[in-house]
Amino acid sequence: MLKLLLSIAIGILFFGSENHSTVQKKEDNRDSIVNVFNHLQDKKPSKLVVDEINNLASHILEKDYIQALTFSKKSLVLAEQLGYEKGQAEALHNIGSSFNAGENYTI
Repeated sequence: MLKLLLSIAIGILFFGSENHSTVQKKEDNRDSIVNVFNHLQDKKPSKLVVDEINNLASHILEKDYIQALTFSKKSLVLAEQLGYEKGQAEALHNIGSSFNAGENYTI
């Protein structure tokens, strides 16, 4: 179910609908990604959930680095709670990439 939702969100993100304006496409894509993120937050914390949130963050990084940062911080908290080092590393990488995309080099 999670993979299906992620696939749909990614499909919308990259392919969109030809019937909407460019601005509407961006809003729809962002809303779809946020909906998937919200659905993942409702799930019991697990390594799979951490990985999926990290994937969402990396997919939207170039289009919305602020949202990617939000997702990455949530993923980091979950990974730390689970003691999931790989998930922590990916979340930290996405956090650094978000700061880089925003050209914010201060901590």
